[in-house]
Amino acid sequence: MWAYLIRRLWQMVPTLIGVVLLVFLLFKFFGADPAVILGGLNATQDQVAAIRTQLGLDRPWWVQLGIYLKEIVTFNWGRSWATNEVGEPICSRLGCRPR
Repeated sequence: MWAYLIRRLWQMVPTLIGVVLLVFLLFKFFGADPAVILGGLNATQDQVAAIRTQLGLDRPWWVQLGIYLKEIVTFNWGRSWATNEVGEPICSRLGCRPR
């Protein structure tokens, strides 16, 4: 029984890594540009560039992936653009402290 449980938990690790990588790659290479969406239709190129810098979108994709993985592991899931809260409701249920 314990061997089965440990084996199943060990199989979960590559699955989670694969899902995280798939989500990152789908949003990075096939999603819309968040800076343009946040800037709106009337945003200038300077404003869009400032938003990209603020969000870290001006960095290489492998640096963004490293930051993404670090934020997942440290439970720092940021804030919603719409409601300005994401970490608080999730962390309150998990018992961690939001940042």
